[in-house]
Amino acid sequence: MKDPETATIFAGLDGRTDAKLPEWYADRHGVTDPLSFSEAVRDLPQAIDTAVAYRNPYTDEWVETERFNAIVEPSRLQAEEGDAEEEALFHIPTDSYAIINPVDVYGPLEEVLREETVDGTPLGDVMFGEIRRYRSGGEVHMDIMFDGLEVRLPGRVDPITMGVTSGYDFFGEHAVYVEGFAQDGYCSNSMRSLTDKEVIKHVGDDPELVDSRTVTVPAGGTKQFELVFETYPVAQDDSFPVRVETGDSTDQRTVLAYGTEM
Repeated sequence: MKDPETATIFAGLDGRTDAKLPEWYADRHGVTDPLSFSEAVRDLPQAIDTAVAYRNPYTDEWVETERFNAIVEPSRLQAEEGDAEEEALFHIPTDSYAIINPVDVYGPLEEVLREETVDGTPLGDVMFGEIRRYRSGGEVHMDIMFDGLEVRLPGRVDPITMGVTSGYDFFGEHAVYVEGFAQDGYCSNSMRSLTDKEVIKHVGDDPELVDSRTVTVPAGGTKQFELVFETYPVAQDDSFPVRVETGDSTDQRTVLAYGTEM
């Protein structure tokens, strides 16, 4: 992955914890006074949706549409009257897009980190890591580790610290994902994808069942079949999320519907 636009180092859950960065991590990043995790999350850009319009090239008039919403950063909209350093607009998806802001995702995690412990110490007291921003803060990835939650490999003196990596974006890709992560304290190597990646997509909460099949697949075999559905007519090209669910698996794709006004 390319270098982030900004990176924030954090230690401890909030101001009530007296957490410090492990010495090896502080030396590597050159940070002596990190933010808390709670402060770092609340400093991340937020998103809201607002009405959007398109310009009719024949009449030069702006036409509002209810099928799309602009995903914007509210504080940047307020600053655009002056000298806004970053653009407020993230994305213009269809109205099926569901915004998930960082506080909504990681806020509930804070209570878990207060209650769960490692060697009798709350995880929130020993957590540390890094939050990286891309695309003007509309894409975020973070590594969350826990000092003392580690493994030692045969023949190695320095431990490997365990944790999770998580992230989200406002561009219609991953609303939220999380997977296992480990960091080598001896060098800069990291080990990602240690667990299955759990992903929440940017789709609405009321999907419509459009087709179903009952399929029996023998062990080790494969079977190909079609699911058929119709989209509502659209004037301009539009995309729709389509999710396929089985008893123990789920997958999703975005399909393109071509507009009638070509």
